[in-house]
Amino acid sequence: MSIVSPVFKRGCLAIIAVTVLSSTDPVGAADFGQPYGSSRRSIDQSARYSSALPIYRPQIWEGLYLGGNLGADFISASGASDEVGVIGGVHAGYNWQFGSFVSGFEIDSSLKSAAPARGASGAFSAEGQQDWITSMRLRLGYAPGSTLFYLTGGFAVGNLDVGLSGPGFASRKEEIIGGYTLGAGIEMKFAPSISGRVEALHHNFGEQTVEFTAGTVKTDVEFTTVRAGLTWHFN
Repeated sequence: MSIVSPVFKRGCLAIIAVTVLSSTDPVGAADFGQPYGSSRRSIDQSARYSSALPIYRPQIWEGLYLGGNLGADFISASGASDEVGVIGGVHAGYNWQFGSFVSGFEIDSSLKSAAPARGASGAFSAEGQQDWITSMRLRLGYAPGSTLFYLTGGFAVGNLDVGLSGPGFASRKEEIIGGYTLGAGIEMKFAPSISGRVEALHHNFGEQTVEFTAGTVKTDVEFTTVRAGLTWHFN
């Protein structure tokens, strides 16, 4: 029979208690101050995953817009003198933005104040002018930020007012003609809802033939517009 002293028993219990606590608590000295049961590895991983989240970029060009424009018209017609006039009107459209790329649709309508282009053949003289034009165009551009660089093109429609006069004869006719518009421009936002633009548009209506009882007037109608505008964006 052996006798174990009470002091030895208490010493064994203390060793067992320390061993149990060490096995159930994985927190070491290096993790001091962290929540119980957590590890430095799990905290580091969550930080690394959160840094990989995508950065939000506002779509500042997307949405409906409406504006006005004013510029100069450089008119060229075959067989007639070239003219320069004033053109002004309104434009409206809608943009879709995909990252730095912008696509959209625009309609504009303008009034023109150029003097009639004139030409002559023998004893007869002819003159023609255009008083208004409307275009329906697609726009495709690149916007690295608050500046948009774009190309545009589409269908154009306008009037053609032609007069023919000669010995004992004078007559005028007005027709609606169609053609196309191509151009490019730069637009910049200087406020959240306001932008300014500068653009050049070339309008081509091809060869037009107007019949009169005294003769026929043929002309190639085309002109280039350089204009500036202000736009209000509803986004």
